[in-house]
Amino acid sequence: MIRLALALALAFALTGIAQADVNGTLADGEKRYADQEYRAAIETFQTVLGDSGSTRDQRARAFEYIGLSWLILGKKQRAREAFENVLSIDAHYALSDPARSPKLREFFEEVRGSFVPGYGKGASTEVELEHAAPAGAIGGRPLEVAVVVTRGAPLVHDVALHSRRQGLLAFSVERLHPESGRFAQSFAPPREPTDYVLEYYLEARDDQGRVVARVASPERPLALPVKGAPLPPVAWYKRWYVWAAVGAVVAGVAIGATVAATAQRAPDGSLPPGKVTLGLTF
Repeated sequence: MIRLALALALAFALTGIAQADVNGTLADGEKRYADQEYRAAIETFQTVLGDSGSTRDQRARAFEYIGLSWLILGKKQRAREAFENVLSIDAHYALSDPARSPKLREFFEEVRGSFVPGYGKGASTEVELEHAAPAGAIGGRPLEVAVVVTRGAPLVHDVALHSRRQGLLAFSVERLHPESGRFAQSFAPPREPTDYVLEYYLEARDDQGRVVARVASPERPLALPVKGAPLPPVAWYKRWYVWAAVGAVVAGVAIGATVAATAQRAPDGSLPPGKVTLGLTF
């Protein structure tokens, strides 16, 4: 058992190191892209794709930047292939292109429309969201999460908050309520006795369920530091020893009643010359 625990700990440590290495390579590739060194950026992101330790999200980011780089270099077919690989990973992937170039986004949506079954035409790239991320939170205490639709409001049918504790794989989903041009919801991070980080992103969809805009993404969620809060004390009537004592009292009462009933019905004596009533005394 001890060897298994040590092996698991070592595996987690190596995984953490590998993830740090991949993230470093991604950051290097993004810097090359920002410096307009597009071919060097492509080579760097290819390294991420060739790394067996890269995650699904990291591979999607690499394919995105490879596609953007090829498109800027005028190689549309190669860009299309890269974007199709992105959409194979996440059909609702939202570009994180820092330049927010309408031309690049239009091409990406064109690829999505022809590649993703049922997506069709009409998915808008003209929706923009604005979100003021809270600086921090306290576990168990509600805070308001709000999104303002600054562009394309008629196209937004609903907005959802996707959140998870850092280190977990799955996001939980909570719908925000529409409120006059914005969507908001009172949200309480899970209560934990220790500090932790909550990762989240916000996603807007149209009336056909298509993603039209995101704030952050599953690949690069926002990080919200959450301060731990002591768990509430257990009510006295829920404590185990209270019910153990109650059980003991009940058992004692039942035994006493049984003994009393037996004592009252003791058999008649058989010693001469008459009857002798036998009783039990405690």
